[in-house]
Amino acid sequence: MCSKNKTRLLMLCLSLLAMPGLALAHDGLHNGSGWLAGLIHPFTGADHWLAMLAVGYWSVQQTNLRPYAVSLQFTLAMCLGASLGAAFGVVHLTEYLIAASVLCGGLVMAMAVRVPVMAGVLAISVFGAAHGYAHGAELAPGMSLLAYAAGFTLASCLLQALGAALFLARKRLASAGKLRFAGWGIVAYGIYLLGMGG
Repeated sequence: MCSKNKTRLLMLCLSLLAMPGLALAHDGLHNGSGWLAGLIHPFTGADHWLAMLAVGYWSVQQTNLRPYAVSLQFTLAMCLGASLGAAFGVVHLTEYLIAASVLCGGLVMAMAVRVPVMAGVLAISVFGAAHGYAHGAELAPGMSLLAYAAGFTLASCLLQALGAALFLARKRLASAGKLRFAGWGIVAYGIYLLGMGG
Protein backbone atom coordinates (compact mmCIF):
# COMPACT_ATOMS: atom_id res chain seq x y z
CA MET A 1 0.00 0.00 0.00
CA CYS A 2 1.48 3.37 -0.99
CA SER A 3 2.04 6.07 1.63
CA LYS A 4 -0.78 8.23 0.21
CA ASN A 5 -3.29 5.38 0.67
CA LYS A 6 -1.95 4.67 4.17
CA THR A 7 -2.48 8.30 5.09
CA ARG A 8 -6.04 8.26 3.72
CA LEU A 9 -6.79 5.07 5.64
CA LEU A 10 -5.42 6.62 8.84
CA MET A 11 -7.54 9.75 8.42
CA LEU A 12 -10.63 7.62 7.67
CA CYS A 13 -10.09 5.57 10.83
CA LEU A 14 -9.74 8.72 12.93
CA SER A 15 -12.92 10.15 11.38
CA LEU A 16 -14.87 6.96 12.09
CA LEU A 17 -13.59 7.01 15.65
CA ALA A 18 -15.03 10.51 16.06
CA MET A 19 -18.56 9.60 14.96
CA PRO A 20 -19.74 7.73 18.06
CA GLY A 21 -18.12 10.39 20.21
CA LEU A 22 -20.17 13.15 18.60
CA ALA A 23 -23.35 11.17 19.11
CA LEU A 24 -22.72 9.86 22.63
CA ALA A 25 -20.48 12.40 24.31
CA HIS A 26 -21.04 12.46 28.07
CA ASP A 27 -24.32 10.57 27.89
CA GLY A 28 -23.86 8.71 31.15
CA LEU A 29 -23.42 5.38 29.35
CA HIS A 30 -22.71 3.15 32.31
CA ASN A 31 -24.62 -0.04 31.71
CA GLY A 32 -22.70 -3.22 32.42
CA SER A 33 -19.61 -3.67 34.56
CA GLY A 34 -17.66 -0.79 36.03
CA TRP A 35 -14.55 -1.90 34.15
CA LEU A 36 -16.34 -2.02 30.80
CA ALA A 37 -18.07 1.31 31.41
CA GLY A 38 -14.70 2.87 32.22
CA LEU A 39 -13.11 1.34 29.13
CA ILE A 40 -15.86 2.71 26.87
CA HIS A 41 -16.15 6.17 28.43
CA PRO A 42 -13.09 7.90 26.88
CA PHE A 43 -14.28 6.80 23.42
CA THR A 44 -17.77 8.29 23.86
CA GLY A 45 -16.61 11.90 23.69
CA ALA A 46 -14.40 13.33 20.96
CA ASP A 47 -13.10 15.85 23.52
CA HIS A 48 -11.59 13.00 25.56
CA TRP A 49 -10.04 10.91 22.80
CA LEU A 50 -8.70 13.87 20.84
CA ALA A 51 -6.98 15.15 23.97
CA MET A 52 -5.53 11.69 24.70
CA LEU A 53 -4.14 11.43 21.15
CA ALA A 54 -2.61 14.89 21.49
CA VAL A 55 -1.04 14.04 24.88
CA GLY A 56 0.57 10.93 23.37
CA TYR A 57 1.76 12.90 20.32
CA TRP A 58 3.15 15.69 22.50
CA SER A 59 4.87 13.26 24.89
CA VAL A 60 7.19 12.01 22.11
CA GLN A 61 7.53 15.33 20.33
CA GLN A 62 9.07 16.97 23.41
CA THR A 63 12.79 16.29 23.49
CA ASN A 64 13.24 17.65 27.02
CA LEU A 65 10.86 15.17 28.70
CA ARG A 66 10.70 11.38 28.82
CA PRO A 67 7.57 10.16 26.96
CA TYR A 68 6.52 7.68 29.64
CA ALA A 69 6.88 10.39 32.32
CA VAL A 70 4.37 12.64 30.52
CA SER A 71 1.89 9.79 30.11
CA LEU A 72 2.35 8.63 33.70
CA GLN A 73 1.89 12.14 35.07
CA PHE A 74 -1.26 12.70 33.01
CA THR A 75 -2.66 9.31 34.09
CA LEU A 76 -1.94 9.86 37.79
CA ALA A 77 -3.53 13.32 37.66
CA MET A 78 -6.51 11.78 35.86
CA CYS A 79 -6.97 9.15 38.58
CA LEU A 80 -6.76 11.80 41.30
CA GLY A 81 -9.30 13.91 39.43
CA ALA A 82 -11.61 10.91 39.09
CA SER A 83 -11.66 10.33 42.84
CA LEU A 84 -12.56 14.00 43.37
CA GLY A 85 -15.24 13.87 40.65
CA ALA A 86 -16.80 10.77 42.20
CA ALA A 87 -16.85 12.50 45.59
CA PHE A 88 -18.12 15.94 44.60
CA GLY A 89 -20.05 15.47 41.34
CA VAL A 90 -20.27 17.65 38.25
CA VAL A 91 -18.46 21.01 38.21
CA HIS A 92 -18.91 22.90 34.95
CA LEU A 93 -15.38 24.38 35.06
CA THR A 94 -13.97 20.95 34.19
CA GLU A 95 -15.65 21.08 30.76
CA TYR A 96 -13.85 24.36 30.00
CA LEU A 97 -10.55 22.82 31.08
CA ILE A 98 -11.19 19.77 28.88
CA ALA A 99 -11.98 22.06 25.93
CA ALA A 100 -8.78 23.99 26.66
CA SER A 101 -6.82 20.72 26.69
CA VAL A 102 -8.17 19.87 23.23
CA LEU A 103 -7.25 23.33 21.92
CA CYS A 104 -3.73 23.25 23.45
CA GLY A 105 -3.14 19.69 22.25
CA GLY A 106 -4.13 20.72 18.74
CA LEU A 107 -1.76 23.70 18.85
CA VAL A 108 1.10 21.45 19.93
CA MET A 109 0.43 19.18 16.93
CA ALA A 110 -0.19 21.99 14.45
CA MET A 111 2.75 24.20 15.38
CA ALA A 112 5.21 21.56 16.67
CA VAL A 113 5.48 23.61 19.86
CA ARG A 114 8.15 22.68 22.39
CA VAL A 115 6.73 23.65 25.78
CA PRO A 116 9.04 24.65 28.68
CA VAL A 117 9.28 21.84 31.24
CA MET A 118 7.49 23.57 34.14
CA ALA A 119 4.67 24.86 31.91
CA GLY A 120 4.29 21.36 30.47
CA VAL A 121 4.20 19.74 33.92
CA LEU A 122 1.54 22.20 35.08
CA ALA A 123 -0.59 21.84 31.93
CA ILE A 124 -0.44 18.04 31.92
CA SER A 125 -1.40 17.92 35.61
CA VAL A 126 -4.34 20.33 35.31
CA PHE A 127 -5.68 18.82 32.08
CA GLY A 128 -5.25 15.26 33.35
CA ALA A 129 -7.13 16.10 36.56
CA ALA A 130 -9.92 17.76 34.55
CA HIS A 131 -10.41 14.73 32.31
CA GLY A 132 -10.37 12.45 35.35
CA TYR A 133 -12.84 14.65 37.21
CA ALA A 134 -15.29 14.39 34.31
CA HIS A 135 -14.91 10.60 34.29
CA GLY A 136 -15.41 10.34 38.05
CA ALA A 137 -18.40 12.70 38.11
CA GLU A 138 -20.22 10.34 35.72
CA LEU A 139 -19.68 7.26 37.89
CA ALA A 140 -23.01 5.43 38.20
CA PRO A 141 -24.39 4.89 41.73
CA GLY A 142 -23.17 1.63 43.21
CA MET A 143 -20.45 1.14 40.61
CA SER A 144 -16.92 0.36 41.76
CA LEU A 145 -14.69 3.40 41.28
CA LEU A 146 -11.63 1.15 41.24
CA ALA A 147 -12.96 -1.04 38.39
CA TYR A 148 -14.25 2.01 36.50
CA ALA A 149 -10.89 3.80 36.89
CA ALA A 150 -9.04 0.71 35.68
CA GLY A 151 -11.15 0.73 32.52
CA PHE A 152 -10.77 4.40 31.63
CA THR A 153 -7.07 4.34 32.53
CA LEU A 154 -6.46 1.47 30.09
CA ALA A 155 -8.46 3.22 27.34
CA SER A 156 -6.64 6.52 27.93
CA CYS A 157 -3.22 4.84 27.83
CA LEU A 158 -4.14 3.09 24.56
CA LEU A 159 -5.20 6.41 23.02
CA GLN A 160 -1.99 8.08 24.23
CA ALA A 161 0.03 5.23 22.73
CA LEU A 162 -1.77 5.76 19.42
CA GLY A 163 -0.92 9.46 19.54
CA ALA A 164 2.74 8.63 20.20
CA ALA A 165 2.69 6.15 17.29
CA LEU A 166 1.28 8.85 14.98
CA PHE A 167 4.23 11.10 15.80
CA LEU A 168 6.78 8.31 15.33
CA ALA A 169 5.20 7.22 12.04
CA ARG A 170 4.78 10.69 10.54
CA LYS A 171 7.90 10.50 8.35
CA ARG A 172 7.28 6.95 7.21
CA LEU A 173 3.75 7.90 6.19
CA ALA A 174 5.02 11.11 4.57
CA SER A 175 2.25 12.77 6.52
CA ALA A 176 3.89 15.32 8.83
CA GLY A 177 2.07 18.11 6.97
CA LYS A 178 -1.23 16.24 7.14
CA LEU A 179 -0.82 15.66 10.87
CA ARG A 180 -0.18 19.38 11.35
CA PHE A 181 -3.32 20.06 9.33
CA ALA A 182 -5.18 17.60 11.58
CA GLY A 183 -3.77 19.55 14.53
CA TRP A 184 -5.47 22.70 13.23
CA GLY A 185 -8.71 20.71 12.97
CA ILE A 186 -8.33 19.78 16.65
CA VAL A 187 -7.69 23.45 17.48
CA ALA A 188 -10.92 24.38 15.68
CA TYR A 189 -12.83 21.72 17.63
CA GLY A 190 -11.35 23.02 20.90
CA ILE A 191 -12.48 26.56 20.03
CA TYR A 192 -15.93 25.18 19.18
CA LEU A 193 -16.12 23.42 22.56
CA LEU A 194 -15.08 26.60 24.40
CA GLY A 195 -17.69 28.58 22.46
CA MET A 196 -20.35 26.02 23.43
CA GLY A 197 -19.42 26.44 27.08
CA GLY A 198 -17.24 23.36 27.34
